[in-house]
Amino acid sequence: MEELVRKAQKGDKEAFYKIISEAKVKLYKTAFAYLKDEHAALEAVAETTCRAYLSIGKLRDCRYFSTWVTKILINYCLDELKYISKHAVLDDYCFEPVHILNEDTGADDRLDLNFALNLIKPKYRDVIIMKFFEDISVEDIAQSLNKPAGTIKTWINRGLKQLRQKLKESENHV
Repeated sequence: MEELVRKAQKGDKEAFYKIISEAKVKLYKTAFAYLKDEHAALEAVAETTCRAYLSIGKLRDCRYFSTWVTKILINYCLDELKYISKHAVLDDYCFEPVHILNEDTGADDRLDLNFALNLIKPKYRDVIIMKFFEDISVEDIAQSLNKPAGTIKTWINRGLKQLRQKLKESENHV
């Protein structure tokens, strides 16, 4: 993978295509987790691909390509959500289940998890998505966010605690 990234940094379009092809499913799942819309998630992946292609020369360490491109995607998604919140009627924004759980998990459970993720602090949601949806290591997340690994671990723990609390609250309301 690192060799392909180095080739892509030198202008090899085929190498860039290969590394993006390997990352596209994870990128889509992450975008869908944020935007909750298939079309918007596909648009986010396309825009992220374009931005990554244009700025791959700025990537300092080839080992962190996945983290770097995920961060580009998350920043794009956050910008889109800000735009939506300013320009869209909240009633038109529907919540779709995130398909990150196994097949035995019911749609209601997926919907509850997705809804609960949107209720926790954004910095906690971001690290949880990077860690558990994207399977990015704590060290890579820390590097990506320019934070100490200990801070990222704390955010993950606090985010999981908030997530459990929100899920428990939703169970009690049923």
